[in-house]
Amino acid sequence: MAIKHQESAFNQLSMGPSRKANVVPLRLYDMRTPPSFAQWAQTVELILAIEPDPTVAMAWFVGEDIAELDGLTGYELVQAGKKSLLDDFLRAILEGHCDE
Repeated sequence: MAIKHQESAFNQLSMGPSRKANVVPLRLYDMRTPPSFAQWAQTVELILAIEPDPTVAMAWFVGEDIAELDGLTGYELVQAGKKSLLDDFLRAILEGHCDE
């Protein structure tokens, strides 16, 4: 009796996803000043208070240029060590001081 070779789950994962993602992968290890978990939680809470759908919120975070913040995305701001600017911007939206 011969054993037929089947691709293991590991081999399938190592080949990458079979479909293209619509969101760039977050590379948190690239960030200059990585925020603590508590700091991340604060930013995530602010984003989800504005957009409760996590998929839409994440797509906004990594893909939407913020004109008021030099055209950078939320991810780029955090990556550049400007998380506090992003948080202030999100709070201003929540308080009604600027449009979404």
